[in-house]
Amino acid sequence: KQYRVGIRKDEASSFADCKEVEVDLYNDALNIYNGNEVGCPICAQTITWEQFTSKVRTDGNSIQGCHLDPLEEGTIQHYSGNVKWGHRDCNQIQGDRSLTELIPILELMLDNLRKVEDDDTRRKNKPTIQW
Repeated sequence: KQYRVGIRKDEASSFADCKEVEVDLYNDALNIYNGNEVGCPICAQTITWEQFTSKVRTDGNSIQGCHLDPLEEGTIQHYSGNVKWGHRDCNQIQGDRSLTELIPILELMLDNLRKVEDDDTRRKNKPTIQW
């Protein structure tokens, strides 16, 4: 993919769309603050106020705005219902893929991780010298 800096005017969301996104995110933030359940759109785990207010932005459980349909040149993806709060790790795993594109990738990863977990040779070959 080739990326460019900035967007064309016809790719920008309208003020009304941005306002709707802002209201949705604000309401979700209030729900998180009040202890109501708001889940990450990728892993469905409840977002806590501690995660939401974390100043450690490199923490995988810190919270970011996530686009369920990723940003794509030539399309407007910043609209109500598409932008949600989610975990940093989940957002990074999704990357620039749609949720539909993400499913087979995660299934492949899970299949491989189960094989690796069941592989005894990796434990047998573990070095005995500790640094």
